[in-house]
Amino acid sequence: MIPDSVTSIGSYVFDGCTSLTSVTIPDSVTSIGYSAFSGCLLEYVKMGAGLTFIPSSLIQEDTLKEFIIGDSVTRISDSAFNGCTSLTSVTIPDSVTSIGWGAFRDCSGLTSVTIPDSVTSIGWGAFSGCTSLTSVTIPDSVTTIGDEAFHGCTGLTSVTIPDSVTSIGYSAFSGCTGLTSVTIPESVTSIGRGAFSSCRNLKTVCYGGTNQSDIMIEQYNSELQKAQWYYHEHNKDTGTETRNAVTPTCKSEGYSGDVYYMPCGVLKQAGEKLPVDPNAHAFGAWTLTTAPTIYAEGVETQTCAICGAKITRSIPKLPMSKVAIHDFTSSSKTYAYRSSITFAATVENPTPNGQIHWFVDGKDVHTGEVYTAENVRHSFFLQAKYFDDGKEIPQAATEIEKVNVNTGFFARLIAFFRGLFGLLPKEAQAYLGLDRVFS
Repeated sequence: MIPDSVTSIGSYVFDGCTSLTSVTIPDSVTSIGYSAFSGCLLEYVKMGAGLTFIPSSLIQEDTLKEFIIGDSVTRISDSAFNGCTSLTSVTIPDSVTSIGWGAFRDCSGLTSVTIPDSVTSIGWGAFSGCTSLTSVTIPDSVTTIGDEAFHGCTGLTSVTIPDSVTSIGYSAFSGCTGLTSVTIPESVTSIGRGAFSSCRNLKTVCYGGTNQSDIMIEQYNSELQKAQWYYHEHNKDTGTETRNAVTPTCKSEGYSGDVYYMPCGVLKQAGEKLPVDPNAHAFGAWTLTTAPTIYAEGVETQTCAICGAKITRSIPKLPMSKVAIHDFTSSSKTYAYRSSITFAATVENPTPNGQIHWFVDGKDVHTGEVYTAENVRHSFFLQAKYFDDGKEIPQAATEIEKVNVNTGFFARLIAFFRGLFGLLPKEAQAYLGLDRVFS
């Protein structure tokens, strides 16, 4: 930490301090010498308000990741950040008026740069070799783009030169192999030697003037000259594109969008506001409000994420519950006298609190899915009914079925002997073969 009492940092003061990774420069410091932090493996630097310029060759190490430029800085000097390959973004404050030559040269990690309206000149090689740079915003305040300013910025795909620029320097965009389109205003009167050399993918030039011959294009710009040029008066022949359209909603206005001639983006017609559309809701997914039952329909609700309006729809009633007794047909079987008979039933479309009740000769004798009639001595009538919360659902009941029990003399006699011999030990029953006789 540099104390507030310090007003000046001399040249090479921290040269070779490899353990120094972070520094905050206080507001009291008004000047920093040449290469003050040369050889330091700095990752973070924050400038104070006392400095009005960033000195030459301040930091040239590949470790720097973040540098906060003070709002009082008016000039970024030559090679200030040359070779800072780990620097991915930089915010240039509105106070800066000039960017020196090679200021960000070979900052290969830099992906985007916004140059403020205060800057009037971009120096020689200022962003040369910034191979990861994919977008750059050049303000209307810039009048000159210096030699090799963006040389070798292979990540750039399009560039728009503002109306304030009158000249593009030597090799300004040379080697920008990813560049496919460039917009040049009518204000540009000269394009320097090789300004767009080796831009082998350059296909489109949108020119604000009426003829390519209006610009003095120096030699070694064949890629620029061979590209398809669209002139101001011909831009209307290549189709249109609507931009900035906003759909109105139930609470906010929309915008019809601006119509541009393509590919050069010349404005054909400005859009207009669209009124609030009270029906333009943003309803989400249907949510269950009331679950359906066998007695009543259910309800689902949708809610608008913008205004909170709701709509509902009904859900059909559940199918009526129905009881079925398994593996039983009253007419197909006669059961033995004094035997035990087990019946099982299931319910189709059961209710949450439903129960099966078994009725014998009209009397409720058991509750549950399984019923066993013990030691039956006569035929009887059987029915399974369904109750929900103690209330019968008549439509769910089975038919009344007759359970046939053999009550003849011999059936009774067999039952008597079965009971008698049943008193014998199982081993004796097996020895006498009685288990087979009365099985």
